[in-house]
Amino acid sequence: MDWAQLLRRTFGFDVFTGERCGGRRRVLASLYVPDAVARDALVARLSAMGYPPVEPENPYWTRQGVTVEDPDGWRVVLQNTRGIGP
Repeated sequence: MDWAQLLRRTFGFDVFTGERCGGRRRVLASLYVPDAVARDALVARLSAMGYPPVEPENPYWTRQGVTVEDPDGWRVVLQNTRGIGP
């Protein structure tokens, strides 16, 4: 049994269902921002617009990233790395 099934069984809710729209949650986009100051400025602007950081569905994204969620429950990760590739 995976963690999502365990939470559903224990607490009676599907962690992948968006609270507002009822749709399936997932990471919509991962944006790689190599400059930590620039990433933090983006996070501050999004927070000021009403989109504060949220706990990511996968703990991997907390290592160097910040996750925000839009009004429909879609998530965007702003990751402080160069991204994939050479």
